[in-house]
Amino acid sequence: MITRVLLERNSDYAETLSLQRSLRDRVNSVSGEAYILAVEHKPVYSAGRHSDPADLVDRSVSVFEVERGGSYTFHGPGQVVVYAIVNLRSLGTNIREFVSSVQEAEVSLLRHYGILAESRTGKDAGVWVSGRKISSTGFSLKEFSTMHGIALNVSTDLSAFHKIRPCGFSGDVMTSMENELQRAIPYEEVRRKLLARILGIMDSSEVRIFYEKEGMRRQCLPNAQQ
Repeated sequence: MITRVLLERNSDYAETLSLQRSLRDRVNSVSGEAYILAVEHKPVYSAGRHSDPADLVDRSVSVFEVERGGSYTFHGPGQVVVYAIVNLRSLGTNIREFVSSVQEAEVSLLRHYGILAESRTGKDAGVWVSGRKISSTGFSLKEFSTMHGIALNVSTDLSAFHKIRPCGFSGDVMTSMENELQRAIPYEEVRRKLLARILGIMDSSEVRIFYEKEGMRRQCLPNAQQ
């Protein structure tokens, strides 16, 4: 399997969402390909399939309604977001096992930094540290292929979560690596180490790196409308 990886910062959410959907359709029709988008978004809120409007505390914020699991969440600077567009049948696994493997990759990464974390599923889906949520999880599945993924808080502005009730919890429940360790953590180092662990889950014969969406789109979706 060839796994193509996008590394991008200051990433536009709408553009990244459109790319995900196009890549998912491709992965459902072309065997032997997978895509990982490891991005840092401009500040944005999104709402998953199980969102309760009562959890939108600040009604003035704009929200993207998307097809992933979970409820409201925030994406922004200092957060490593990893979207996985993978055909699970080709990988020989199912959605539950795949999500568990991705979350355990996060737990392993956090342990490397001295943060003891646990993986949770169901309504509490994500990675938690002593009752605080450090990473959110929300995937979607169409036919056999995944979309969306995880959002790990490295140095995220946690006050942004107070405009929503993230996945039904108070905004106070959210934490970050820097909040836990009380020191600066290099963003690119975390992204690189997390990506290495997630790629370890994939049965990849080759990994190709892209640094901007249009380069990936031109090479991987040459017939798609711009």
